Amino acid sequence: ENEARLTDDVRQYLLKLAPPNYPYLHNDLHLRSGPEDWPGGDAAWRAQEPVNAHSHLLSMLLGNSETVPVAGGALTLGTWQSAML
Repeated sequence: ENEARLTDDVRQYLLKLAPPNYPYLHNDLHLRSGPEDWPGGDAAWRAQEPVNAHSHLLSMLLGNSETVPVAGGALTLGTWQSAML
């Protein structure tokens, strides 16, 4: 259902599963090394590297692709189905 309150519930639920401000180890950029051949070395790599562990975790939970049935150029969804997100 593409209903505003459900969409907000989904957003809040995902924020609880992978909160952006949690102290993830992946986000400890000062402890990570960049690629050996990175121009400017580790400092330059760290300066451009995003703090994004929560994004990786959400991608693992949600996946990064979806298959949507189409027939004759139109979505083929059941009576109570919809595509959202």
